[in-house]
Amino acid sequence: MLTANKKVTAWPLRVEPIAHGSVDVWCVSVKSMERRLEYLSSLLTVDEIRKAKAYRFERHRQRFCIARGMLRALLGEYLGCAGARVTFSQGAEGKPALAGRSGRPLHFNVSHSADLVVYSFCHDAEVGADVEYLDRSLDRNLVVNRAFSQAELESYYAAPLSDRLRTFFQIWARKEARLKARGLRMAKISEESLDRLPVVDFAFGENYVGAVAVGLREDVAPREVTVSAVHAPANNERGRLRNRKSETLLASRASVASDESFADAQQYPLFTAA
Repeated sequence: MLTANKKVTAWPLRVEPIAHGSVDVWCVSVKSMERRLEYLSSLLTVDEIRKAKAYRFERHRQRFCIARGMLRALLGEYLGCAGARVTFSQGAEGKPALAGRSGRPLHFNVSHSADLVVYSFCHDAEVGADVEYLDRSLDRNLVVNRAFSQAELESYYAAPLSDRLRTFFQIWARKEARLKARGLRMAKISEESLDRLPVVDFAFGENYVGAVAVGLREDVAPREVTVSAVHAPANNERGRLRNRKSETLLASRASVASDESFADAQQYPLFTAA
């Protein structure tokens, strides 16, 4: 059950330590952080600035700077160092990780779609995050027939027609989050193995769904994982995390962070694999 909501000051940015067995999830609106563009851009490296300039449109350049700058700002707070000093490496499949760190590891993952960027952080296991804007123009049937497993097909077609858009993107977000938690691309791992990974669904307003997964090794049985959420909302929409097939509801903390006023967020924990 939800035990508490707490408002935190949005700026200067402050984070609380991540508890053992817990995943922190930040949902950040790019638009809400535009006023911080100059500061967030100042955290980027020369190479990151070069990548930003390579985008054709200004809005895409700004989104890259805000998303990357927020990642550096958050990591700097968790690690107790300046965000500009954080260094990254890449895994075999291109998943970013912290470089040159000793002691307790900090795993993270980032996903963005339209205006929303989602960050997940965990000390105890790899994490994967995916957020999807509910794009009504996408040819869903093409993706469903090519990429969905039998169980996912059954889940999709079992949904009422009015819910299939959201169901499609929720299924896709779960798949992507689990793959990213393992640091793999599509078709590099069996669906049975993916289904072992704990995953939590989330929705933000009426236009976004997503998922966060915890990457357990093949020899580790699914276990309970607490998810703590911090929201930085756009246009005063209410963000929420909600559970999927959770056998046990554990207490967890929820915070609100935004450059604008925002009512207390609602947060629902999911903790076990299906």
